Amino acid sequence: MEDFNVGTRSIDGKKHIELQEGDVLIGTGATILSGMITQLPEIPSPYAHAILVVKDSKTNKLAPREALVGSGVADFDFSKSLRYQYSRFVVVRPVDQELGKKSASAMESYVRKMREQGKNPAYDYNFDWEDFTKMSCVELIYQAYKWGSDSKVILPQNPSRIEMKSEKFLHTIGQKNGEGFVPGDLEFDSHFKVVFEWKNASILRDERRKFVVMRKIFEWMDQEGYQLKSSLESTLASDIFNPLRNSDKLWHVLAPVVTPLTGEMAPGIPNSFVRVATKMNWLGGFILKELSKRDEDHIKKFGYAMSWEDLEAELEKIRADDQVIHDHGSIFKSQPNFHNYFAP
Repeated sequence: MEDFNVGTRSIDGKKHIELQEGDVLIGTGATILSGMITQLPEIPSPYAHAILVVKDSKTNKLAPREALVGSGVADFDFSKSLRYQYSRFVVVRPVDQELGKKSASAMESYVRKMREQGKNPAYDYNFDWEDFTKMSCVELIYQAYKWGSDSKVILPQNPSRIEMKSEKFLHTIGQKNGEGFVPGDLEFDSHFKVVFEWKNASILRDERRKFVVMRKIFEWMDQEGYQLKSSLESTLASDIFNPLRNSDKLWHVLAPVVTPLTGEMAPGIPNSFVRVATKMNWLGGFILKELSKRDEDHIKKFGYAMSWEDLEAELEKIRADDQVIHDHGSIFKSQPNFHNYFAP
C-alpha cells in the first residue's frame, strides 16, 4: 500500500500514514463540480468525495475503493489523484477498528460477488439509499458501516442539511432539501478520529476561489432567482455526445474535439446530469477565470490575496457588469459573458 509521504503531519506527529481497513479518506478535487458539492449544504464543507480502504479479496493487500461518476465502484488511483486532481485529503479512522475491518470486508465481499456475476455496482445518480446495487461515494461508506455493524451504526451521526429554493436544480443532480450525507460529515463523527491531513499547497488558493464562486452562484439562484439556461455546449453534450460516449471506438476519435467543449465525460451518465454538469462547469469555469485574474492583479498591487469578503464583493461586480451589458447590449454594442445562459 502506498504511503502518503508528503510534507505534513498526522495528529500524532508522524510525517506519513499507513492506512488500515475501514479507514475513510475524505477529499476535495480540483474541478468545478467538486466545488459545487462542497457548497451545497447550509454549512459548507471543504470535502467533496469519500473513499473506503478495504483489503482486496484477490491480492489480500489494502486498496482504496470509491464510487465514481460514470464508473461506479472502482479502484482509487493515489499517485495520479494526489498529483493532479486533489487539493486536500483527510484520513478518518474508525474508533472501533474491528468494526472498520468488518465494514470494509462486508463491502469488499459484496463488490466481489457482484463482479463475479459480471456486474459492478454502478453510480447512483438518484441517491437512493435503499438500493445498493448503485452507490454514490457516501452511500458506499454508509452501506459498508451499516452492514459491518448489523445496522447499529448509521452514518452520519450529524447529517448536513440542504435548503435551496431551486428544487428543480437539486432534482437534476439527484439531491433534495433536508438532511443528507456529505463527505465532510465524517470529520466530526464520533465513530471516527482524524489521523492524517494532506494538502496540495500549489492549488489551495484556486480551491478557495472555487468555493466562493460556487457559493455565490447558489446565492444568486436562491436570492436573485437566477436559473441555468440551455447553451449550445450543454445541448451537444447531453443530446449528441453523451449517447456516443458509450462507444469506446467512436469516442476515441471524438474525444480530442469534444472534451475542450464539455470537459471529461464518462460513459453511462444520464443526459440530465450531463446537461447540468456542462452548464455549471462552463459557468463556474468562466467566473472563476475572471475572479482569479482580478485576485492575481490584487496580489501584484498590494502583495497579498483578497479576503473572502473581497472575493464576494468582486463577484458581485462581475455579475452586475455583465447584467448591465445583457440588459442594454445595444448601447454597449457587446454581448454579455454569461447572462444569456444564467439569469433571473
